[in-house]
Amino acid sequence: MTGIGRVLGAIALALWLVGCGVVGSDLPPEIVQRAIALQLEQTQQELGQVLRLAADPPTIAIKKVRIRDRQRLTIQDLPAYQVTGTCDYTVNRPDHTFPQTNTPFEVFLQRQSEGKTWRAAYVKLDDTGEPIWVTQRIPTDIYE
Repeated sequence: MTGIGRVLGAIALALWLVGCGVVGSDLPPEIVQRAIALQLEQTQQELGQVLRLAADPPTIAIKKVRIRDRQRLTIQDLPAYQVTGTCDYTVNRPDHTFPQTNTPFEVFLQRQSEGKTWRAAYVKLDDTGEPIWVTQRIPTDIYE
């Protein structure tokens, strides 16, 4: 391969990596993992209320996150991502442990304007039945 061919090949590879989100992504993997955990914790709390389980919330351990797709979008005029993939996790209750493998997930993540914090976003129906975006701060102090 000639010198020009190598340069063109390197440029093509760099563009491909950026396009795939491998390089240049501003979405930290630990934020995706924490958003999944937050979503699972909320689901477990709702289940616990419906099933009248013990008041102690379960602990959730995320073991593997495999991102299949990441799409950029805008939520409430701020940059955001729709992230889908699969993960392995374990729900630990005082009397049982529930391991789950290869479980599909979808999270919506919104970066705040100052760029220091992230929020998990989901759609909720307002009082008139119209869908609206609601966001919740993702705690990041465990990663800083």
